Amino acid sequence: MSKMILFFLLFSLPILAQETKSSPVKKPLEKKTEIQKSQPDSNGGNHNYFSFSRSQKQNKATTVTAGYEVDFDDSVFHQFQFQKRYKKLAVKLGMDLSEDASKIIRYSGMLGFDDYILSVEQSKLSGKITYKPVTQSIARVTKTSFKDNEYLDIKFFRPFGYKGHGGFYGFMYYAYDRPTVVKVNDVIYYDPKATTRHYAMFFSVDTLRRMLVEGDPIPSFDWYFTALTSFGLGKVSLSSQTKSENDILAKPSDNSYSGVGGVGEYELGIYYSMTKYGYTGIIKVGYNVQLEAPLMLNSNTVSRDDVYPDESLVNHGLNLTLAMSF
Repeated sequence: MSKMILFFLLFSLPILAQETKSSPVKKPLEKKTEIQKSQPDSNGGNHNYFSFSRSQKQNKATTVTAGYEVDFDDSVFHQFQFQKRYKKLAVKLGMDLSEDASKIIRYSGMLGFDDYILSVEQSKLSGKITYKPVTQSIARVTKTSFKDNEYLDIKFFRPFGYKGHGGFYGFMYYAYDRPTVVKVNDVIYYDPKATTRHYAMFFSVDTLRRMLVEGDPIPSFDWYFTALTSFGLGKVSLSSQTKSENDILAKPSDNSYSGVGGVGEYELGIYYSMTKYGYTGIIKVGYNVQLEAPLMLNSNTVSRDDVYPDESLVNHGLNLTLAMSF
């Protein structure tokens, strides 16, 4: 049942967001809301963009196997992004800093020409795999820890729609060392660095940011909703660090699993904007939720019920952003 709910959320939220933003029902609100009009510029409406965000994320594995949990570290970080546009060319750079600004935990970059965009994001993940017997009241113990697991996300996409009412669609590939727990023939195995690959089509909506970049009129106060949903093929392969439940290095004969899954990221909040002398400033506050299930169904799900590397992850938290286009 939980997988059916996750599947529904991944596919319904972006569609609802798109329909809501373009619905005629919004017109009475638009009459009462002051519209901030950006000044035309020499780039034909293609504005530069800078933003600063502070995010606080809590991570939780929503599916566990026989008392095992994959526990990613919670994080508080600061994000900087800058996008420069000139005619048909756009370049964006970004980085995320730890809360004390002592460590860069994520890099991102984007290159766009005409209506085609390539983006690359690289980051690192840390946490632990823990175990607590289901039938006992003893404290949860750490089986193994993982630190700085590599994460790579590549997207190739293009926009659709116009005047802030469109979005993006394209293809994505992400790969990372995913900690996982599997059960094979009633034996539990855990791996802190299982190799995960995901190939998918995705659809996204971020009307507020698109209006900023394109220089379209923006209501001075309103709500916003962003969404990204992907669905495609995934593969998980156990590494040489795999151990059995007795903490002995061992791998099952079935140590590679393929299937289908999805990833989603959604944020709902409110914003205030002001435009002066060709500059448009935005302050927004929202709650961000990321859902990840790269193998909701794997190659053994139908034929065998004793093999399932299928844990999913929910990552959520408050996001405060200051942004400017010029």
